[in-house]
Amino acid sequence: MKITALSILLWLFCAALIPYSTVFPPKSKIYFIIGSDWCNSCKKMHQNLIGDSSFNKELNSLNLNLEIIDFPRKTFQPDSIKSKNAKLAEQLKFQGKFPSIYLQKGDSDEFIEIEYGNENTKEFLTLLLKLNQ
Repeated sequence: MKITALSILLWLFCAALIPYSTVFPPKSKIYFIIGSDWCNSCKKMHQNLIGDSSFNKELNSLNLNLEIIDFPRKTFQPDSIKSKNAKLAEQLKFQGKFPSIYLQKGDSDEFIEIEYGNENTKEFLTLLLKLNQ
């Protein structure tokens, strides 16, 4: 099958017509595991994504609930939060790489790990949409 520039443009146009609210099943989640007060890559990701209000709005329109799992070193964190974060990290099979991102579609027990490459909001959302195809 030969892919032409015209077919790619047509696909992009059709994809733009699909409403975001139907993209991910209800109860889908995206987990960000960060070290907010010590991890420079996490700080950059926060600046590019998590801290961007348009990113959070777009996640909501995609039916994705954002969950931040933070492992600070200097900032106080109550034991209840530490325990909750440790349990979530274990459930996600977190390997200790900061930052880490996991996608859970609906009620599935499967988690898709997403590599973060300093994408901005638009680039990251495009990546999420590709993962849902």
